[in-house]
This record gives sequence, C-alpha cells and structure tokens, in this order.
Amino acid sequence: MKSLVGFTENIRFSLQEAFIALVPFIILISAIRLIDFALLYSGVALPFLSDHTLHDIGRLLDIAMPVMLAISVSYQLSILFRIDRVTGAALALAVFFFDTYGTASIDDVKAISLASVNAVIAPLLALVVLRACARLPFPRLHHGALSYNLENALNMALPALVSFILTVAVLSVLHDAADAVYAALAPAFLSLGSEAALALFLAGSQFIWFLGLHGTNLAYLAVPPDFGMIEIAGGMTRDMFMTSFVNLGGSGATLGLALAILLFS
Repeated sequence: MKSLVGFTENIRFSLQEAFIALVPFIILISAIRLIDFALLYSGVALPFLSDHTLHDIGRLLDIAMPVMLAISVSYQLSILFRIDRVTGAALALAVFFFDTYGTASIDDVKAISLASVNAVIAPLLALVVLRACARLPFPRLHHGALSYNLENALNMALPALVSFILTVAVLSVLHDAADAVYAALAPAFLSLGSEAALALFLAGSQFIWFLGLHGTNLAYLAVPPDFGMIEIAGGMTRDMFMTSFVNLGGSGATLGLALAILLFS
C-alpha cells in the first residue's frame, strides 16, 4: 500500500513539474492575446503587423499547447521511470496524435477538447505500459561494437511498438466506455431543463478545476457539441453567459482573491 501511495505521489510530482515547465509558454500565449485585444479595441494599426496576424499566431499556439504539454509530461515521466527521454516522448506523441486526431482534423471542436485531456492521459498511460513492457523478456541485442545509446534504442523498439498497440487499445476501450456512459446519462441530463442543465454543467466544471484539471474543456466532453450555443435569454447564449458572468477572468479572479486575502489578513 505504501509503495502504491509513493508511486502515485511521484507521478503527481512529475505532472506538477511538467505543468510548471510550461509557464513561460503560457505567459507568451497570454501576452500575444493581450496585445491582440489591445490593438483590436484601441483601433491602433501597426504598419508591420496585419490585423489578423496576432490572432492567427495565438490560435496556432492554443492548438500547440496540448502538444507542448504532452511533450513536457512525457519528458518528466521518462525521468521518473528511467526511460530514454527521446523514446518516451516519441511514444507518447505517437499515441497522443493517433488517439486525438486519428479520425478528426486538428481544428475540430471535439478534437481540441479531447487534446487537453489526452495531453496528460496518453503520455501517462503509454509510459506506464512501456515501463511494464520493458521488463518483459523480449529478445535483446548485446554487441560490443554498438554504442550504448544505439543498443538501448534498438532494444526499446519492440517494447515501444507493443506499448503503442496496447495503449491505443486501452484508450479505445476507455472511449467506448465513456460513450456508453454518456449515452445512458445524456437523456436524463438534457431533460433537466435549460437552467438546471447549465447549473449542473457549471458545478461539474468548477469541481474539475478544483482537482487541478481544465474543468471547462473536460466538462464540454460530457455535453453535446451545441450545448454552449443554446440561447437562454435575449440573444445571449450559454457560452456568452458563462464568459460574462461566471468565468470572470479565470486566473484574474484568483489574483482578486489573493488581494482580498492580503487586505483582510
């Protein structure tokens, strides 16, 4: 039991380090988005920068964010499991891209939401499976003429291939199970009415955020694609309502909480 708790804690620490490593990348995305909004609402036009350049760059970086997270997670877990970093990252990215974009385009709404989850789940599952497969008695090369790195890479090829197949199969089973659960629960959820369904969605989203995961993206996986586009009052959609009155600034709201704590402490 203690070994399992310690193993889980080591994984949690590695995931934490993976997220921390991406802070400069997140700051870059936020800075580009802030400059884009400032130019848009101020009406200032820069001669060397077209109107949509920063918007397009920000959108591309948003799409690249899950990929960067998958690389960071695979790197940290490779260190934890004592797996070659390149092998671990290559396997994790192969599983991530195959499972996320195998049947959808890179800008598909469902694929974008799934990518934020798979960026953690795919590398974690792939490297856990690779760690187990690496201990199996596969045929191995032992040749003095080969360098250590080349010998290690060749010996990891077969375990990595088996791990890729097993991981993709497990993820497929998980997707099927999630679809079955969704098919069973969706009618009851949608029959609650617009207000109750929105309240339950927001409660679930905030709870997921409390666990340290991206609550909004994960919650959107559990509702129909047009859930946020449904009008609730006066031309205001659910997405507009949540953006204006619920998600007040994201991390900006957390900064407000920090200031309130300082004022009243």
